[in-house]
This record gives sequence, structure tokens and C-alpha cells, in this order.
Amino acid sequence: MITGDTLFKETREMFNARVPVEEVSCTRFYMWLPEMEKEDTTWGELSDGIRKQKECQAWSISVLKLFYDELSIDYRKEFLENITNPVSALCLYLRLEHLTDEDDVILEAKFKGKLPRAEAGLADGTVVRVKE
Repeated sequence: MITGDTLFKETREMFNARVPVEEVSCTRFYMWLPEMEKEDTTWGELSDGIRKQKECQAWSISVLKLFYDELSIDYRKEFLENITNPVSALCLYLRLEHLTDEDDVILEAKFKGKLPRAEAGLADGTVVRVKE
């Protein structure tokens, strides 16, 4: 389970498998490679640094897409709460298969009342979620 206290080096192999080096330059992870290479950097330190650089939402979206199942419940909630864009929240809501009911509520609060066409599509079944 990944928490804010997890050393990044403990998950580096998993990270490398999910974000191949040749693709890193095309992601928001690129600028954080020097920190990721340090032996004592934690996931929490990476997230805190990224939050200060105003890249928090992009980082959160990427982490949720790539590592959702490995994140502790509390740490996952932090990433979900960082999502502010209603479209991004809707995309995660539609595409993440293992969202809990609590995760659903967090994401729904980000887009409900802001995306009427999408909400209508969800209601009438023309917009479908991966989660059943």
C-alpha cells in the first residue's frame, strides 16, 4: 500500500513498469525525476513539492490513473480531493473501475451541477461508467 510515508524507491520498479522511461518526458512526472531518484524521497514529499508548484491536479490525475489500487484509502482520498476541474473529475468518475462509494461522492461533488449534458447522459444511460 502506498501512503505519504512510503519511500518512492520502494515503488520505483512498479513506477518504471507503468511509466516507461521513453514516455516520462511526455508526462508531468518528468520534472520530478531528480527527486524520484533520491533514496530518501517519500511519496508525500513528492506530492507536497508538486502541490507548491501548482501541478497538483495533473499529478493527482496521473497518480490516480496509474496507481489507484495501490494507494491507501486515506492517501487516495487526498489525491481525489486535489481534483478541481469538473471535466477531470468526470473523466476519473467514468474511467476508474474500482472507485469506492466514498470516492464516487468526492468526484460527483466536483462535477454535479456543472456539466448538465454529461449528467443527463449518465441519467439516461448514454454516458456509461466503467464501474458497475
